[in-house]
Amino acid sequence: MESRSSIQIIDNYLPINKFRYLQNIFFNPDSAFPWFYVNYISQETDDSDFYFYHFLYKDEKKCSPFYDQMIPSLIDKKVYRAKCNLYTKKDKEIHTGYHVDLPYKHRVLLYSLNTNNGFTLFENGDKILSKENQAVLFDGKIKHKSVAQTDERVRININIDYEI
Repeated sequence: MESRSSIQIIDNYLPINKFRYLQNIFFNPDSAFPWFYVNYISQETDDSDFYFYHFLYKDEKKCSPFYDQMIPSLIDKKVYRAKCNLYTKKDKEIHTGYHVDLPYKHRVLLYSLNTNNGFTLFENGDKILSKENQAVLFDGKIKHKSVAQTDERVRININIDYEI
């Protein structure tokens, strides 16, 4: 486990069988995991990039049948919001705007399903590359942004905002 200031990085976060189970949901073409397009990443006014998402939990309720297959393996805290993100390969690094996920106190668990050269950049300059089966945990008040990958066709992660 690595720690950078208030950012904690945990490699091999899940046992390999649980990791492969989750990875199969996203990368097996027969699983038919549904994705939804949005034409911005951090804020509606930011037109630098787009991505696909799938909410698992929001507005104090489960909103996906996949919630029970994913979240209990990843965290045992009260969840405020949980969603899956899929970013497509770009020709160059695209930096989105800095943001916080929620306007109130919370922590973030960002879990990567595949390794690629996309990354999360924090306002303090910390840069965390996407690495399969890695969790990045941090205080939700820390501004961060997503930077697109240029090597792999997709970058998939699960973003969980949870109780402190």
